[in-house]
Amino acid sequence: MKIEVNKDFNIYKVEQWKGLERKQILYCMVLVGVLVPLLGIMVFVCRVPILLSIWLLSPPLVVVLLFGFYQVDNMGFLEWLKRTYQLRYQEPLLFATIEELESQQTESKTGDFIGSNKKKKKQKEQKQRKKEKKQGVTKS
Repeated sequence: MKIEVNKDFNIYKVEQWKGLERKQILYCMVLVGVLVPLLGIMVFVCRVPILLSIWLLSPPLVVVLLFGFYQVDNMGFLEWLKRTYQLRYQEPLLFATIEELESQQTESKTGDFIGSNKKKKKQKEQKQRKKEKKQGVTKS
């Protein structure tokens, strides 16, 4: 079996350093550059116990790690959030045949919408029941 291999390996450059991509390294530097000084301020200036200050700084740590390292289907976390939001709140795609559309148009001209007759009937029945109850109370 003959397998052809491209001999120019310089075209394929992997932007990694010790298994981390450039984006992940950038987020790690932001993490260290922001959270370590905040930890120092909380411990040495504000006299907050170190364990409590670590617990208080863990939510921003998780957010930075999610945005830097977490990937779903080769999408970053922010792109994944945008797509799930769009999918969740988009309007459903509805399909109808030409005959159904024509019948709905003719029904809408006559005022008979789908379900509107049922509502009208229920309202009439409720009004009649109220009248009957009032008449029954006044007769006796």
